[in-house]
Amino acid sequence: MKRVVLLGSSMTMDVYIDASHATHHDMKGQTGGCIMMGDGVIHGRSNKQKLNTKSSTETELVGNSDYLPFALWMLYFYEQQGYKIHT
Repeated sequence: MKRVVLLGSSMTMDVYIDASHATHHDMKGQTGGCIMMGDGVIHGRSNKQKLNTKSSTETELVGNSDYLPFALWMLYFYEQQGYKIHT
């Protein structure tokens, strides 16, 4: 979990990412993630991973790699809206 505090505001941005190893019949994993601001979810996604992994640790790494671009895009979006991001 990564918590980002938006300066000049009491709101924080929380990013949650998790993955489950070999949950599908073809032994591929499942990744889920959400981005929360305040008390609400502003982005959520769950999808089947596109490749097989050898361990649950590798599944977690692939899951983070799959969802992290959404969190980075959200950070860049808020920076362009004039918020100063304090990580």
